[in-house]
Amino acid sequence: MLAGLAKRSLVGTRWEEPLRYVHAKLTGHKGSLYDSQTIAVMRRVLRPGDIGVDVGSFEGAYLRHMIRLAPGVKHFAFEPNPDQFAKLQARFPGMNVYPYAIGSEPGSSLFHCMVEHPALSGLSARERELGNETRREIEVRVETLDRVLAHDLPVKLVKVDVEGAELGVFRGGLQMLRHQRPHVLFECGLGGMDHFGHGAGEIFDVLGGAPLRISLLADWLAGRSPLTRDQFIEQFERRLNYFFLAHP
Repeated sequence: MLAGLAKRSLVGTRWEEPLRYVHAKLTGHKGSLYDSQTIAVMRRVLRPGDIGVDVGSFEGAYLRHMIRLAPGVKHFAFEPNPDQFAKLQARFPGMNVYPYAIGSEPGSSLFHCMVEHPALSGLSARERELGNETRREIEVRVETLDRVLAHDLPVKLVKVDVEGAELGVFRGGLQMLRHQRPHVLFECGLGGMDHFGHGAGEIFDVLGGAPLRISLLADWLAGRSPLTRDQFIEQFERRLNYFFLAHP
């Protein structure tokens, strides 16, 4: 309980990242390690005046860091789950918060809201993994990053966590990626993207056309070389890591 209280009290401070790192080392929980590394990347990349884009914002944990590290601008957040969207609007007044799913082209799509585990909601039902999980299906508006974001907007960092639909996000934002060449933090793994019939090689090729390279977060932070195409596919297929950084 004491550790939980300490963790909550340090959220949003410079001690949050090392606390998450220590927690990951002690528990072996990769999620805490990814969180720590993500915050470290954001701290290095974002400066006042830079724009952050949070695709699949959910509760706005990373949006909060964008606001803290790059103050004085209106960051963008996208969250199609109506319950989470309403909370984001109330929690982050003045930010650009939209109830859209982000994809490769505008339109509408069925969105699967997972009742017991809302963080797993998405454009795919993911029945193989989620089985009889209680869900409700709603129709949501789909937009593209290229349509929503102005061409000259100084986008410096994009975070993408869309439960397997990341290829559509990149395809629909390719003009922005080519023009701004931001740093892109994204989740990508089996049990997500494969439900849409896509493979890791397609992600590598689309981002490479920006052109952006792909690294493990720890490797980029340490100044090590980016992944080759084969290495990225191996990370995906062997479930070695599921959070990556695309970068200039």
